Amino acid sequence: MKKQLAISLLALSISTPVWAGQDNPCADLSDIQKMAACITSLQTKIQEQQEEIKNLRGKKFREMTLMGIGRESGNTIRFDDATGHRHKLDLGDGTKSLQNEWIAFRPGNEEKAQDASLYFNLTGSLSYACTLLHSDDDSLQSSTGLYSATGGGNDFTSIWGKDKINTFALSREKYVSYVLAAYASYKILCIKY
Repeated sequence: MKKQLAISLLALSISTPVWAGQDNPCADLSDIQKMAACITSLQTKIQEQQEEIKNLRGKKFREMTLMGIGRESGNTIRFDDATGHRHKLDLGDGTKSLQNEWIAFRPGNEEKAQDASLYFNLTGSLSYACTLLHSDDDSLQSSTGLYSATGGGNDFTSIWGKDKINTFALSREKYVSYVLAAYASYKILCIKY
C-alpha cells in the first residue's frame, strides 16, 4: 500500500508542472512523513492554481458585456442593457417608427427594398465591438437573414437625436416590420479592446 501511494504521488507530482523553479517536495517519498509533506504541498499548489483560474475567469468576464434582446408575446421587444436593467418597446403593428431611450424601431419599405431595423443603446457597455449570439431562436428560419452593425460617435445621430451613443443595429433581409421572430431571443456580446 505504501509503495502504491508513493508511486501514485510521484506520478502526480511529475505530471503536474507546478514546481517550476522550486524543489519538488515529492521527489523523495521514502517514508510516511515525506509522503504527507508531498500531499500537503500538492494540495496547496492545487488551491493556488484554482484561485489563479478563478481570477483569470473573473478578469475575462470583466472584459465582456453581455446584453439580452428578444421579442416577447405580441410585438414587444425587450432589451437587457449592460447593467442588467430591462427595457421594453411595444412595436404595435410594426408600421411606425417608435423608440424610447434604449430601443428604437424603424419600419422598412417594401417598394424601396428597405429592411426594418432595431437599434439598441449600448450605454454602459465596454465598447461597441459587438456580435450577435443565438440564445433561444428555436429554428433556422427564426434567424434567417439577420444582419447587424455597430457604431459610435455620430453614426446613429438620426436615430437618437444626439451624438456619441454607441449603438447595435439589427435588421433582417426582406422584413419590413418585425425584425425578430416571435419568442426568439439573442445576446449581444461586446468585448473590451
